[in-house]
Amino acid sequence: MPFQTNILSYITFLVIIMLNSDISATTSVNNQTSVKELISVSIDTHNTSDTIQEVIYANVGDIIEINLKGNPTTGYTYRMIDFPNTSIIKPLLIDPLYTQDHTTEYLLGVGGTFTFKFQAISAGETSASLVYARHFEHRPIYLIRVDVTFKILTSNMALPSNKLIS
Repeated sequence: MPFQTNILSYITFLVIIMLNSDISATTSVNNQTSVKELISVSIDTHNTSDTIQEVIYANVGDIIEINLKGNPTTGYTYRMIDFPNTSIIKPLLIDPLYTQDHTTEYLLGVGGTFTFKFQAISAGETSASLVYARHFEHRPIYLIRVDVTFKILTSNMALPSNKLIS
């Protein structure tokens, strides 16, 4: 009987996580910022060992998703080392969510995507730095550094036609 209870609790937990991970339009409750749009940015980090500069425009209330390719089986993972001003943009995930690439064969060591999520809270400009390194090393050497500047506009302002500049 304890086994069945644990399984049921685990399944309930997974369903709640799955329901919460789907971001869609919501309404404002208790003066909290409402979600307006999901902005998904995939940053190409192939063939580089330098710092990548990225500017992302969004409106207050938008959710920003940053996707970076990587392979944790090499020991390298992404981490945020410089955090944005949380009065302008709030990280929804401190550690990125990792999703392995789909393959038709069952292969070990397949790479995937690291995803960071943020919500635009108020108008302003702030930045964050994401690094791809072996963070367990005494003095990690950053293989890739992604510096992201967030430019958050008020909800009634028009975004530039090139909303995302890379």
